[in-house]
Amino acid sequence: EGVIITDRVKSDIKSGQFRPLYFFSGEEEYLNDYYSEEIVKALVPEGMKIFNYLSFSIDFDLSSFENFLNSPPIMNPKKVVYIKDCGLCSKSVKEDVRDRVKDIISELPSYATVIINESNPTKTMGIYKEILSHQTHIL
Repeated sequence: EGVIITDRVKSDIKSGQFRPLYFFSGEEEYLNDYYSEEIVKALVPEGMKIFNYLSFSIDFDLSSFENFLNSPPIMNPKKVVYIKDCGLCSKSVKEDVRDRVKDIISELPSYATVIINESNPTKTMGIYKEILSHQTHIL
């Protein structure tokens, strides 16, 4: 079903081998935030964040997301997008935006890692099912 336990995330961080997509949800908000931030720290050094890190909290901007992912990283092997509680897996985001994000995450460039942290995802949404197909769901 695509559920990865926290030991797998710890292993990814320790090995430096990261997946292109991580999805955190569930009641353990502190752990979700902690592991999201640990992935970011492991992939993008503090001095490189200005070029290689983009975050959204509550308000999601599709064009910024696309533009950021369409350019390669600068002086770092990876770029990271962190999306927290923007409602991508709910009806609060327009369907065309959800569909475009679903298309983007299904074909992420090799240099990108996207972390989505949603407290209350709607599990019947197409984007949620796309995320599960990547086996990246963290409970």
